[in-house]
Amino acid sequence: MALITITGSISYDAAHEETKLGGLVTGEAIVAGHACVIKSDGKVYKAGTAVVTGTMSVGFDGFAMRNYGSGDPITLIGDGNIIMLDANAGLTAGADYWLSATAGVLSDAKIAGVDTPVARGFSTSAIRVVR
Repeated sequence: MALITITGSISYDAAHEETKLGGLVTGEAIVAGHACVIKSDGKVYKAGTAVVTGTMSVGFDGFAMRNYGSGDPITLIGDGNIIMLDANAGLTAGADYWLSATAGVLSDAKIAGVDTPVARGFSTSAIRVVR
């Protein structure tokens, strides 16, 4: 199992504006490109298999568009969008990517029960959001 490292800024394909979630507030600091989940308090947190314990699937609501501090307004990018990561991401085109035990970070291997992928490799430096 390998974690997908995001070391720089991200950009995204704006063709799917309808899958952006806005009007939300962060519950913690979040880095651009981190996978996120909206918890029961209505705030956005980094998503990961350790975040939701005792479940067979893992909550996921989208990826952070940029860096956000705790309490900042946030917009998430959802299903169908292409997210360009940095050249050092080490992605494989066509490969599935899941949430990892490290909150916000993707993995090339499924961790939780019957969990489904949240992204698929589009190129060596881009993913397509699939959930």
